[in-house]
Parts: sequence; C-alpha cells; structure tokens
Amino acid sequence: MTADASTVDALRQLFPRASERNAPRTHWAEGRHLVEHGDPKDLEERIAERFPTPEALADFAPDMKVSVYGFLDKNRAEGTAGATENVQDLHTFPPTSISDAVPLYHSGHTIVCWRMLEHLPEARQRGADILEALGLPHQPVATRGLLDPWSSTWPFVLSMVYTPAGVGSGLGLHYDRFDSVVVHVRGHKRWRVGRHPFLEYPLYNEELAARLDFPPSLPRMGTQSELVTDLEVIEMRRGSALIMPRGIYHTTLADDEASLSLGYHFSLPTWSHVVLAALERRLTCDPRMRTTPLDAFGPAGPSAEAREGMAWAAERAREALDDPQKLLEEDLLGNLASHHQAAFQVEPDASARLLIAEPPVVVDYGGQGIDVELPAAAAGLCGWMLAGAPDWFGFAEALAAAERQLSPRAVWNLLQQCVEAGLLRRRWGSPSR
Repeated sequence: MTADASTVDALRQLFPRASERNAPRTHWAEGRHLVEHGDPKDLEERIAERFPTPEALADFAPDMKVSVYGFLDKNRAEGTAGATENVQDLHTFPPTSISDAVPLYHSGHTIVCWRMLEHLPEARQRGADILEALGLPHQPVATRGLLDPWSSTWPFVLSMVYTPAGVGSGLGLHYDRFDSVVVHVRGHKRWRVGRHPFLEYPLYNEELAARLDFPPSLPRMGTQSELVTDLEVIEMRRGSALIMPRGIYHTTLADDEASLSLGYHFSLPTWSHVVLAALERRLTCDPRMRTTPLDAFGPAGPSAEAREGMAWAAERAREALDDPQKLLEEDLLGNLASHHQAAFQVEPDASARLLIAEPPVVVDYGGQGIDVELPAAAAGLCGWMLAGAPDWFGFAEALAAAERQLSPRAVWNLLQQCVEAGLLRRRWGSPSR
C-alpha cells in the first residue's frame, strides 16, 4: 500500500532526514533502532505544554492510575562491564494514583502514565498515522493461542514518562515485547541500546514461554553483558525521536535535570499472526470446524475417528492456503471490518442497477459466469450504494445503511459478492483517501 501525503507526514515529522532514504521503515523491518535529533515536534510539544509535570497531570485526573519505578539501593551500582555500569535492579511499586505518586516522584522515582490515550485524540491520530504509513492495520490482529494486544480497540498505547532530576542510575537492562517510537520533549536522558546475537523479533519472554508452552526465550531482564553487543550511547534531548523495535536491549540514565518523554508503543501483528488469524476465520466458516474434537486427546492417544477428523481439517487448511491472496484480502482484512480497512465504489456502469432488481439477483453478470444471489433485505442497501456513486464508502457506512436488517457478516458478504461480480470496486484504506 502506498502512503499518501497525510500518512507520509507522520514519519517525516518525526524523522524528516531519515525519511528521505526510507530509513524508518527499513530499520523497523530489520529490527534495528533509529534515532534522529531535530527540532521539537509540534504535536508532542502541545501535549507537554498541557502536562509538563506530574502535578499538572494530577490536576487533570487526580485518581488516574500510574506506574512508579525506583531502585532497591541507590548507593550501590551493580556491575562494571560496559553494558551494566551504573545500572541497578529496578523496583516496581504497585500501581497507584498520580496524586499519591507525586511525592514519590520528588523523592527520586520515575512515573509512567499509560492511560492518557483516550484523553488525547491528537496522540491517537499520530499513532494511527504511523500505522497507516507502515501499511499496518488500525485494529489488533490476534488469534487464540497467541497473546492479545493491550486493547481490543487500539493496537498501541501512549506512555508519558516523568523522570526527576538527580536520578544517577539507569533502568535495568531489558528488552520489550512491543515496538516503540519515543519522542523526547523535556530535559535530557541518556539511553544505551544494543542487539543480542541470539534474540531476533521476540514475541514472548522466558516466563510467558513456560506458561504458553512455547519454545524457550532469553530473559527479558538483566541478561549477561558479555552476550550483548556493545551498547550504543544515545543522548535524547528535546526534539529527539527514537524507533525502538521489540527485542532491543536497552537501559536509560537520567541527567541532572528532569525529563519528559512520550512513547507510542505498538502491539503489531507478525506473519504468523496474519496467517493463523486469516486461516481461523476461513476454517470457522464451516460448521463442522466448530465442533468439538472428541477423543482426540485420550490417554491412549487419538481415536481412529479423531485421526480422520484431523486429516479432514488439515485438508481444509491446505485448500485455504492454496489461495494466499484471498486468505489475506478477504478472510483477514475483510473480517477486520472497519471503515479504515476497506473502501468501496460503485463501478461506473449503468447496468449495475441490476443490484436493486426484485428479487436482488445478479446472474452471469458481464459474461463472467457469476451467479450471485442477494438476500431480499439487501435491496435497501443496494439502493443506498447506487445513490452514493461514485463516492467511496466504507464498511461502517454500509452497515449503518442496512438499518439492522442485515447482520455485519451479511453486509460484508454482499460487498464481497458485488466486488466479485464486477459491480463494486474495492481498495484497502480509508474511504476519505
């Protein structure tokens, strides 16, 4: 998908020089960090002006829950190797309100607020623009057996990290299981980042691996420094922006002035998520696929009937995998079913008015040998689509126009059938583009 001017701006505003050589996308795809120092970023600066201190945040929402981090022993730095010098064990306080956290901040602890996204539509738009520029979905993609993202609505969260002045030690060396874009808006903070030679694109840490019965993973916290490549020192200052892909070990060291940074943290799908999610949607359309696999897990092993059922199910999966384009475009993207995923336009052909025939049936349209039978309740929706020609419209608009006479699945099926019959043109992306 080619990004238009509005989506290109999302990355260009944060990484203007690097974007000239497409470096943000390249580094993200390859799991490499990228930093660019430049002018203050207008959008994030406006947020910082509203909430420059924890006190300002407490005035806005005194009971909002925040995370508080501190150190077990401020007077003792652990390790002398380059990767762990001046790094101490991190202590995480139980979640508390921002009002109660302000005194902890002034005693030298870091406050992280994760719950401001719903109050900052401009931040939601920034995150959505980054996703669209990368050609990634605006809704979470998750299948059973895989980890769900933070929210069923947004595949990213916003962090506001307040670090007080005079904190002489950095956070413990660790990696995150999400991708981040960090924008520094106040003060200075020193980061040290590096890749582990045996850790590539991690989806889980050692604890989750054990719980989910996944292959073992390296520890997320406190790995041996000799296994980490030389850490690069990054001086984050006002106007700096940093891409931090998941799996990059990093630690921070505060300078002698208070700092504030904003982070967009993305729970993004992998190719594994995409294939499994699309395959599950395709297979569960078959009622038999939704039945219980009796005797498949007996103490003596699966029964003959269960083996037969598994062979049948595996064959259905193989059939689905034979058409990967349909699996992606219809079974996955189509079932995300939101206004920003797919847009439709009535083809400029007068014979498309066959859509509102009674009963609404299209037979062998355009010589394509397609026999499409539309439910009688679809006549109103078809009329609405024709009345809107040639404007693009989205799934949400079509669903609203169906006036609850059709289920969401029926509306989507109708749109798909009309595309296959050559009556509608479809593209992926927002109707407004």
